[in-house]
Amino acid sequence: MSESRSIVSPDAARYSKKHALSTRQIDITYIPVDSFTELTTQPGNFVLAAISYGAKSLEAKNAKFPIFQVEIEQIGERPVIEVWSSSSQACYGTHNGISYSQDGEFLVGSISTLETSSSKLETITKKAYEIITKFVMSRGYNHLLRVWNYFPSINVEENGLERYKTFCTGRAVAFRSKYIKDKQQHFPAASAVGTKGNYLTICFIASKTPGLNIENPRQISAYNYPPKYGAQSPSFSRASYHTSFHEDRLFIAGTASIVGHETKHVRNFEKQLGETLNNISTLLKHAKKIGCTGFGSPSSLSLAKIYIRDKRNVDFAHSILGKFFGLKVKTIFLQADICRRDLLLEVECIGIK
Repeated sequence: MSESRSIVSPDAARYSKKHALSTRQIDITYIPVDSFTELTTQPGNFVLAAISYGAKSLEAKNAKFPIFQVEIEQIGERPVIEVWSSSSQACYGTHNGISYSQDGEFLVGSISTLETSSSKLETITKKAYEIITKFVMSRGYNHLLRVWNYFPSINVEENGLERYKTFCTGRAVAFRSKYIKDKQQHFPAASAVGTKGNYLTICFIASKTPGLNIENPRQISAYNYPPKYGAQSPSFSRASYHTSFHEDRLFIAGTASIVGHETKHVRNFEKQLGETLNNISTLLKHAKKIGCTGFGSPSSLSLAKIYIRDKRNVDFAHSILGKFFGLKVKTIFLQADICRRDLLLEVECIGIK
């Protein structure tokens, strides 16, 4: 398989250094690394945060905003940086291990915890989520909209239990004790994938106003999964819809080839990809039906992030996803292990109107 082709959509690949960031209340985009420093230091570009995938280090001249490092390899010739920006002036800081920014409506943050031979994933997950939930509530950003979870060896068993299930227990205990009162209303959209590093990294966005959590009619809600998936069911919603400042935002959680609660098409990448896209289409139709305007089709979205277990499948996925999303949706491909051993890929999306 040739990897010389950029995996960024044409719109993103031609991104000029002269372009300013969006004037939306909040925006998210992918920017080529070689355009990043100059672009994000232009006057009037209120950057909330930048996320670097796979890069050892990322420098931005005079940057005050936080830069989150995620130890996952990008697949493609031209690496990109994920940039979160706001039309409002943001303030930045660190608190109890969290690097964050806030603009009066949104709080974006990340916390990374080093795993050691003496630490337990369940314990450090519980502590990290307790820190996050306590922090966002103390700042008045009470509503977690979207969370990204990254940690190593996600499918490895320790003491007879898969590490993803251990992670789910730590997260659920923290949510139950510190944050969640009604799980069907308050679980954020989320994803969890494996990394190459030694850190549990959790990135999140929270708002002062609540979002609407959305489930997929083709799937059992993850928080209602049967016990075979772990002592504590995964604590996330399939999507979160948020509106404010005359803007609509849709955060679609990590979506895979799951119908009901079962994995479909084990060991068949082509069919898993088709099932995954069917799930995204169904979710979008359902979201529109219940009043989430503006996002009725895949081409109405803004960004897609595709995690693939075996990068030999990237060329095929690239061709199918290009037709599914269209040219306006920016995409990035990352090599990562997925939360279930029998899943070969996972797709997440963001829409901003």
